[in-house]
Amino acid sequence: MSHRLNFINSSKAFYSLLFIVLLLAMFALRGQSMLSGNSYGDLDVEKSPLFEYSLVFFALAVCFYDQSKIKMSLILFLVSFILIKDLLYGGRITSIMLLLFTYSMYFEDKIAKKYVFILFGLSIFALISFQFIRTHPFLFLSGNISFSDIFNSVVEPNTNETLASNQGDIAQSSARLYGFVDKGILPFEDRISSFYYFLVSIFTPGISFSELGSLAQYKKDEYSAGGGGLLPVFFYVWLSYPGVVLSGYLVSRFNKLYVNAKKNYMIIFSGLLLATFPRWFVYSPIIIFKLCAYVIPFYLIFVNVFFKKSQELD
Repeated sequence: MSHRLNFINSSKAFYSLLFIVLLLAMFALRGQSMLSGNSYGDLDVEKSPLFEYSLVFFALAVCFYDQSKIKMSLILFLVSFILIKDLLYGGRITSIMLLLFTYSMYFEDKIAKKYVFILFGLSIFALISFQFIRTHPFLFLSGNISFSDIFNSVVEPNTNETLASNQGDIAQSSARLYGFVDKGILPFEDRISSFYYFLVSIFTPGISFSELGSLAQYKKDEYSAGGGGLLPVFFYVWLSYPGVVLSGYLVSRFNKLYVNAKKNYMIIFSGLLLATFPRWFVYSPIIIFKLCAYVIPFYLIFVNVFFKKSQELD
């Protein structure tokens, strides 16, 4: 993927961007880690959205990467640091998105596809295993956990009546939104208003004009939910069945954009879109605009500031 980028010769920009990512990774996630022995749900963690938004600056750095070994070493160090910290605090989603983007931009042309499928399968197993570890960290830290315990947690069927996991939360939240429409709890006028306020929220980050602007949070005090919701379900609430078709069309356009993008900012924007699909497809489509689209103005700023200044100094 990165071979299509027009390299910008500015080491200052590259190092500055990685330094920003490091600062955000260090200070945007703090508190009690799983090394305390507490399970993920019992941790006292202060996690700022900036921890995830560090992906924007990490994405920008690829434009200033000249394939030197020193810069690659720094990238791998930073990726490892973020992965370890995210996992220690019980997180997974930021790590997944970071790995997807790193692969697409730096290693897509260097790793054979057959190895990618093998790594993908191992990654799925590792993530499910980590689910068991973050639920029972005290067993892991005390050494009273065996590979068979982890393996059984992966292959054993779920006998519970509820699916107590991220997947369960998303399924329940999506069913809740569908029920709002099916039972008339959310009338047609409010559905249209919700779509309008969603569009408004794109241009007013941090400002909420109506509770209808966030369907995932709507009426949670009366109808509890784990949070999030599937992209087609959001579009179904807003635009009925044509919305479901539209959501599928948008996903196909995202893929096409990733393949056909020529300009730097569109390449990294589309790469970030695909890397962050675990967020916007199952949590909220606002991530497309609040995280992914931020890379475009920041790219223009860094190019105009760092690149032009470095040219003047030369």
